[in-house]
Amino acid sequence: MLSTGRFGGVREPTRREEDFGSITHQTDLTRRLTAPGGEHKIRVGLEATLARAEDVNRGIAFADRNTLLPADVRSFDPYHPNYLRPGYSPAVCRRVITDQQSRLDYAALVADTRTAINHGRTVFTTGLRHDFSGIAVTDRRASAPPATARAERQNGALSLHLGVNQRVGRRVLLFANTSSAIEPSSRVDARTGEIQDHQSTAGVELGARTILLERRLSLSGFVYAYTNSDIARRNPLFNDPVADAAQTQPRLVTSGEEEFRGLSVQLG
Repeated sequence: MLSTGRFGGVREPTRREEDFGSITHQTDLTRRLTAPGGEHKIRVGLEATLARAEDVNRGIAFADRNTLLPADVRSFDPYHPNYLRPGYSPAVCRRVITDQQSRLDYAALVADTRTAINHGRTVFTTGLRHDFSGIAVTDRRASAPPATARAERQNGALSLHLGVNQRVGRRVLLFANTSSAIEPSSRVDARTGEIQDHQSTAGVELGARTILLERRLSLSGFVYAYTNSDIARRNPLFNDPVADAAQTQPRLVTSGEEEFRGLSVQLG
């Protein structure tokens, strides 16, 4: 293999315009109760977000590349770079790379509690959250296949939180918690036209916190384990000459997973 000292592929400028608008609402109802042995706080809430987004990305038509872009722009030389970029106009950027409109509607029902016992030295927290999402993505390009020009998906998922804090002596606080969450996806599979499933995450933390030097310095440390699941990744069988001979394999699969383990110490 011969090294040319240049980046591979054809380099060209593009113009991208993104618009986003949303309306959000949140209502919370809180009640505090005092019962034998402890104090309790209960909260229920409703959250909602209605959003609309547009994403338009344009580039130079393939037939105009050689005319509008010199050779040292199309093939980037890091030692002698040429950053020339033609002025934008619809006549220059005639190629539509992306023209997408999205409707993103999210809502959630939330309930959580906080219970303090032993004169506040022990605190338990719990929480439940049910998320609802309605997503629609429209591909407005003239070249978009009818089967993938519009995609819609409705999802619902439950997540939770459990935690406990325990004060030891006057200066040490021990804590532990576990929680889960989801992140809705608006990514569309280019072959199947389906919106990918939401990404989920779950984690556990165990740690301690203390105050030193007459409350002038704090020290905390905790160990953690987080796992992100259902991450959209490129299907390794996509365009495989055997497994995808009939061109039926999806481009994306929500089978990716990430794990994080570690220790964090903070002094301040």
